[in-house]
Amino acid sequence: MIISAQNFDSVDADPKKTSQITPKMIGEFVDYVILGHSEVRNFDKASRKYLGDTPEIINTKNKLAQDEGLETIVCISDIAGELESFYTANPDYSGIIAYEPISNVGTGVNLPAKDANKKAKEILKKFKNAKVIYGGSVKGENARDYFIQPYLSGVLVGNGSSDPEFFSKIINAFPKE
Repeated sequence: MIISAQNFDSVDADPKKTSQITPKMIGEFVDYVILGHSEVRNFDKASRKYLGDTPEIINTKNKLAQDEGLETIVCISDIAGELESFYTANPDYSGIIAYEPISNVGTGVNLPAKDANKKAKEILKKFKNAKVIYGGSVKGENARDYFIQPYLSGVLVGNGSSDPEFFSKIINAFPKE
């Protein structure tokens, strides 16, 4: 079984504060950590500014997590500059990149699987040893479409992962070999 944490609170988390957790604190309990999810980036479309974790913070968190032996799942949106910023700081990244177009996250409207696959192919041109997964309104009805794409290695399920019935439909959509 592989276990993942959803994030760690801050680059300079103080272990004495009960509201924060550091990579060191989770390192012995989890294998992966998800960084840069749209909910922690909180990009404001009107002001074109990040209200939460910036690309620079994500790059720092990625290094801190890897220094603790954690594999990272780094979420990249379709906002101009995010992919380039991550590539500049991490050109040899070989973890998992979750492509999350902001117009599809939590909206109930998914990006067509072929379009997600096209973006995954583009990402893999930069990160040759990484894997790309798709996140953005994945449901049992559309999950199989992503699972069969040649450049996608899976999906990142958001809110639906907390609903066992909803989540089991996604799991059951995985092609049986």
